[in-house]
Amino acid sequence: MSNSLSLFEAATIPFFRSAPEADLMRRLEEALQNNAHYSGRGIEWRTDSVTDFRGYHVPAAAERLVRWDRRHPDVVFNEGFRPHVAPADESAIVPANSDLGAYVDNNVESVFVGTARYYRNPDTHRPTRWVPRNIGNMFDLGTGNRFFIQHEIAFPGGIRPEFIRTARQYDASGHVVAIWANPNFDISASGGAHPAELAMLPDPVCGSSVDIHYWMGPPEDRPPQRMLRRLRPRVADEPLHQDGAPAEDQMMTDTCALARPTRASFLNPANTKEAYFFADTQYVLIKVEPGTRNDTRVNGPKHITQEWPSLKAAHFGKVDTILPTGDDNEAYFFAQDEYALIDVAPGTNSDKLINGPKKIATEWPSLKAAGCKIVDAVLPFPRVKKQAYFFCGAQYTVIHYAPGTTDDYIVQTPRPIAENWLSLADNGFTRVDSALPHPDNIDEAYFFYKDRYVLVKISLGTTGDKVVNGPNWVRDQWPSLKAAKFYGQEPSA
Repeated sequence: MSNSLSLFEAATIPFFRSAPEADLMRRLEEALQNNAHYSGRGIEWRTDSVTDFRGYHVPAAAERLVRWDRRHPDVVFNEGFRPHVAPADESAIVPANSDLGAYVDNNVESVFVGTARYYRNPDTHRPTRWVPRNIGNMFDLGTGNRFFIQHEIAFPGGIRPEFIRTARQYDASGHVVAIWANPNFDISASGGAHPAELAMLPDPVCGSSVDIHYWMGPPEDRPPQRMLRRLRPRVADEPLHQDGAPAEDQMMTDTCALARPTRASFLNPANTKEAYFFADTQYVLIKVEPGTRNDTRVNGPKHITQEWPSLKAAHFGKVDTILPTGDDNEAYFFAQDEYALIDVAPGTNSDKLINGPKKIATEWPSLKAAGCKIVDAVLPFPRVKKQAYFFCGAQYTVIHYAPGTTDDYIVQTPRPIAENWLSLADNGFTRVDSALPHPDNIDEAYFFYKDRYVLVKISLGTTGDKVVNGPNWVRDQWPSLKAAKFYGQEPSA
């Protein structure tokens, strides 16, 4: 179990989050002491920092945990993981429903919800999970545990939806067929005492052939159906609790790569001294103060789908990049292989979906011809209207765009960033996560890659671009973005 921040902050049972921690801890400890098998032993609470499956030292709140569930994300993202037993108040917590030892040994209905640590098998160098299909029960109970290895974590009181980041959908053969992203995932939900930063979170991506669904709530015509709660198989029948070497979960036959957090930025059309920054499922509006560390937050961080009805309507839970059209307050928002045209309506929640979402490949012939399936970043051309640099992986191309039509065309064919943007390449920027025009100088722009940025003077049509400032750590020079937890210390081994 975990002692990071409030011990019971993730609980779906409300009084677990409000009752005195010491009282709840005492009841759980007493229940374990009443179990003859565990008499004299205490519950081992996880430390505030751990070593995750990548070998990185991270806050416990940033470690990736997994759990099998046969319910649809419509249910899980809406309700979270609720325990079988939900006491009405503290007096209803009794040994029969709060004995962690009995939960481990006999899978009794209790106040606990089990999860598994996600880590790599050193023999195969691919992700594995030590959990059978219906969740194994091998929790951290301290030294001397009679099971082979401890890789599971119990959460007293359950797990709220905002602590759940994604769901991977498997077919009967154990292959990943879809990823469901929870736009209500909140990196700050666990509080501020031991925060996890966005850069510390692993982001699994299972290849371009896997559909990514950004969950926007259950369909109105199909309300969530509660699954009948059944006890899982008895411990003796589970492979992990038998003698001999533990078995790998046969439902984990696919591997997934790790990607950077999705980030995007653009200047506020109504006030170019301000900029919107998007990171994963959240955004923040900041006042930019070039050449200083005085940038401040104007609004946010807030959830994209709660504050941008246009993006919710487009089912864009994350944003890859944004291109202002130059017409009123309209902008193209790109997400994965789709885009949407949106009236931003700065300073309000009245933004509107004008067109889309549509596939980039069918509506942007220039990007299709350039082989750009997913756009990482866009930078409007300084001094030239309706042209922009499009960054896709390790390449970029210059495109003339024509809002409201499919008449966009390539101005400059795709070229390697490494050979044509020396200001970026010489500083280790092999690709671009986000690009933001300088508010006071149209010939300069900020380029962001991973957790660093560089300010560049652009030289149109040449390779004469030059570094004005940087590279610098974003966390050191943009206090507003650090405070929003969009940038911070990257994990280290």
